[in-house]
Amino acid sequence: MTLASTLPQMMHTSCASPLDSSGFKTALLAFNQPFGFNAILGLIGLASNLMGNTLILTDQIKQNQIAGLLAPAYAEARSNLAKSMGGQQRRKTVPAAK
Repeated sequence: MTLASTLPQMMHTSCASPLDSSGFKTALLAFNQPFGFNAILGLIGLASNLMGNTLILTDQIKQNQIAGLLAPAYAEARSNLAKSMGGQQRRKTVPAAK
């Protein structure tokens, strides 16, 4: 299995990386800790863990889409959204035919 073999997988992984570093910097500033050798090792470990999990998650979503397992999840999400909006359904905008 090749990880990040498609452009969307690489984009999802790249978009997750800044979230990791911003949380790391915030934690260092909050506790007034220097960005030393141990912090660099921690950042490398945290980043590799986050990117690996992102790749696994995107691959699992793709496999579920191929197997047709996401349709019930979409229906449940629409149902929960309707309940939270007080029974109002969101309307899809359909472009007018020319």
